[in-house]
Amino acid sequence: MLHARIKKLRTDRGLSEADMAHGLCMSQSAYSPLEGGHTRMDMDRLLSIARVPNVQAWELLVPEQWGQGEQEEDDLMRSLIGQAAGRVPEAVLLRIVHLHADQQAEVRQVHARHARAARRILKLLGW
Repeated sequence: MLHARIKKLRTDRGLSEADMAHGLCMSQSAYSPLEGGHTRMDMDRLLSIARVPNVQAWELLVPEQWGQGEQEEDDLMRSLIGQAAGRVPEAVLLRIVHLHADQQAEVRQVHARHARAARRILKLLGW
């Protein structure tokens, strides 16, 4: 969700809601509903918001989970493989590991294509 992404980028950069509001020339009470998802977001507002934490507007459009969670997935996979070792033939375990690696590579490619498409759309719109 866009509003959650804005909040995450803000907090990742150590900015408070008051910092964002100041950067947007508005009060914190006016900014808070923007981040909370209670105010409609248009492209001009999105571009203004992106400038405050110094990110590209397309970064706000990329879903939060993209690029995240690979370490958790790897840890889970290691745990599952460890539990299955000795009960499942090694060839099957190796095939599972290879399929998992292939899947992660495909997901990264899709994410990169989406990011490129988002940048092209913003460029076409003149933003």
